[in-house]
Amino acid sequence: RAIPADQRLRWWLDGDTLRVRYRKPGLHLFRFGSLQKELTLDLPEGISFDGVSIGVTSGDISISSLKTENLDLRATSGSIHTAAEAQKVSVQATSGDVALNIAEKSKELTIHTTSADILLNAGNADKIQLSSTSGDMKAAVGHAAEMSIGSTSGNVLMEIGEAEKVKIETTSGDITAGLISIDSLTVHSTSGDVSLSLPEDPGFSAKLKTASGSVSYDLPLSKQGTAYVCGNGAGTLDVSTTSGNITLNQK
Repeated sequence: RAIPADQRLRWWLDGDTLRVRYRKPGLHLFRFGSLQKELTLDLPEGISFDGVSIGVTSGDISISSLKTENLDLRATSGSIHTAAEAQKVSVQATSGDVALNIAEKSKELTIHTTSADILLNAGNADKIQLSSTSGDMKAAVGHAAEMSIGSTSGNVLMEIGEAEKVKIETTSGDITAGLISIDSLTVHSTSGDVSLSLPEDPGFSAKLKTASGSVSYDLPLSKQGTAYVCGNGAGTLDVSTTSGNITLNQK
């Protein structure tokens, strides 16, 4: 059937900005009888942008390759799958999974979901922030100066090469993390187990606390006051759980 003018995809140039819109502002379509549309943008190879912003209300976002300084992706009901080179990335999803692959160095990566899983693959970033109200998080990061991970209800699985400062918090969920090198690591879970894989060298000093659970390790730790020390004790670990076990394994 013919598409009414108010419901057609529209594009126009606003100075140096290309704008694409599904329908005119203020027009709301009911689900009954609504049209299913798919928008595909093919870009010249090697092109780069100062900024890219994509927002959808009910639909998925898929980007196979993109180079931009700033990337802003928002989906109310739909998944986001993206591979890009960007200095600053902001992703928000209400209901839909997020998969993000950022191979090159970035300054800041921020992902927030309400009810969705997060999958992140990042090479090198100055700052990474991941948060989810209800959903699991899985991330592989080569190097990060600062990482902050927060989950209300969901499990966290992290593989981190080198990191200066990492903070992981969950209200209800298990935390599993492997690190090659760490300066400062803070882990807290209200209801969940914490399992960390750490290198023996160069070492760390750890505070391990659980209100209702056990502490176990296969690393050569020595108890010095309230701290567990491994190697030269250069790194700092603060691990606590209210109801759960704490396990430290050798990387």
